[in-house]
Formats: sequence, structure tokens, C-alpha cells
Amino acid sequence: MSHTLKQYYEYVVGMSLLLFAISLSLYPFAPSSEAAFIAEYHLKAPVGLSFSVFVSLIIFIITSILYFSSDSFVGNLFIESSGLSMIILNYLNYYAIAETWHPIMFPIPLFIYIKYNGTAALQFDWGQVGIIILLYRYYKFTKNPPPFIKSR
Repeated sequence: MSHTLKQYYEYVVGMSLLLFAISLSLYPFAPSSEAAFIAEYHLKAPVGLSFSVFVSLIIFIITSILYFSSDSFVGNLFIESSGLSMIILNYLNYYAIAETWHPIMFPIPLFIYIKYNGTAALQFDWGQVGIIILLYRYYKFTKNPPPFIKSR
């Protein structure tokens, strides 16, 4: 069954919302060795979101390895939708970190510079990698569409 590029990306957004909900539902299962409540803030939110991002990232990596050059509609749908849900969860996690600890955060290419209490760190940003991969795939699909996408 052939779809237009617009229909394909509508499926991607729908599946992404489903994967987003599934990953977020795993939030309570986050392994946290910290005390559940500290006087200033509750650690469950950033730790749970980080775990949800990890789950989405693993799904994205596994589906990318299995289906990256495939002509399978379902395989490509899982790559794109898991990537999109991972990106959304990743930046939602950075927002939760910013609201919890109020660090200074700057995005730079492929990294996030985080400074908190005089300590600075460069953290690899998987969200930017996901954006680059999804933009590359979109460009590739517009130039040379796979068999499940109708040509114009």
C-alpha cells in the first residue's frame, strides 16, 4: 500500500505520540538510589524522565540498526517515530533539569554545556543526533522515496 510523504509523516507523528506515552508510562520504574525526597526538590521527575529518554533511545538505536536501509513501511515508521519521541522526551528532560536545579545550560553542536554550583560539564546531546538523522532521512525520502511512498 503506497502513501504520500504527508500521509507517511502523519503516521510517524501518531506512532511517535504512542511511543511517547509508552516511554513516559515507564517513568515509575526508573532505578533511583537517591532518597525519594530531599528538602529542596523531588528527584523522581528528572530521574524518571531520563529513564524514559533512555527507553526511547534504545528503541531508536535498535530499530535504526535493523531497518535503516530497509524498504519496510513498519520498520521506517518505527525509526522515525522512535526518533521523534526520543527528541521530545530528551528536551523535556532538559527542561525538567533546568526547572529543578536551575543550572546554566547552553546548547552547542552535539553537546549541552551545563554549569551548576561552579562545576561545568559537556553532556553529549542525543536529541541533536536524532534531529540530524531525521532531517537526513527526510531529505533522502524527498529525493529518492522508498517504494511505500508514492512519487509526485
